[in-house]
Amino acid sequence: MTALWVPPGPDPLLTHRVESWRVDVLARDDSPLGELTGVTGGTVEHNINRVIHGGGRLDVDDLAQVPDWLDLRVRTWWQVEGMGPWPLGTFLCSAPSEQHKATGRAWSIELLDKLTILDEDKVDGTYALPAGTVVTTAVRAVILASGETAVAITDSAETLTAAMVWEAGTSRLRIVNDLLAAINFFALRTDLHGRFVAAPYVAPGDRATVRDLTGDAIVVEEWTRDQDLASVPNRVVLVGRGSGDTEALVGVAENTDPANRLSIPSRGRVLTHTETGVESSSQAVIDALAARKLADLSAPAATRVIEHAPVPVGLHDVVAHEGVRGAIQSWSLDLSVGADMRTNLREVA
Repeated sequence: MTALWVPPGPDPLLTHRVESWRVDVLARDDSPLGELTGVTGGTVEHNINRVIHGGGRLDVDDLAQVPDWLDLRVRTWWQVEGMGPWPLGTFLCSAPSEQHKATGRAWSIELLDKLTILDEDKVDGTYALPAGTVVTTAVRAVILASGETAVAITDSAETLTAAMVWEAGTSRLRIVNDLLAAINFFALRTDLHGRFVAAPYVAPGDRATVRDLTGDAIVVEEWTRDQDLASVPNRVVLVGRGSGDTEALVGVAENTDPANRLSIPSRGRVLTHTETGVESSSQAVIDALAARKLADLSAPAATRVIEHAPVPVGLHDVVAHEGVRGAIQSWSLDLSVGADMRTNLREVA
């Protein structure tokens, strides 16, 4: 997640802006090869609710600058005069569609999150890990086996309490995310520099606020809010997997706060959400997973959609808006000077 940035003087993001953006070409190891010429526009978007979080599009005039788009990686940058540039994402390029105009040929290239590499790389036989496997060590091995080496994995001593097995044809991304869920980590993501990131889950309420957008001149005054209270559970039961004589672990979390209108005492009845076959490395982990699931499901899912001038924030970051903190669920930005970011926030209790 993004660290809080404190400028040494007046914040250049809040004053009159001189903006620019660019796209760099990268080698297969993500090292920069120079700026991509001929780019006329495009979009970038990131959404935590998708398995493949990032993506976008580039519009490029054909200047004979690229021999093969399928072998190309790019990194998009945004800059405001007075501070250094920040990345908007690091992507693979798909085969472009062609547009033939009076002035020549142009391309429209789909940008693909690097998670696509693991999603499309599927094991060709049964993949099994025994009980006692250190989970983060296994995660690193699965990623490296795909040929990618840019990783930022927070090491953990947590091990598998039971063997885990995946059938042939399972994607490496699915294997990694199953392993991370077993130790209460965030799902795998790539940061804006293109590194594969695996880190312990932190509840939104425990995350620091990285930027206060309240009252900023860079924020559009009009915004929307939506809230859905239907079928919100007040109890979560997670059942793990037993093996042999080992009984399955069970994690239970309940909302018993009488001051909460969705709790068991307030409603006078129990609404239970149950999941079985949950992978967890210990009783403490499955209890934490149950609490995490209850927090995710029992929060009234209030979301805000705001628009503002571009700022360096990322998925999972918490920002303040109109006196309320919100965790960023998604954001998108057109690649044109003066464009606004469209950011979806989930309110944090």
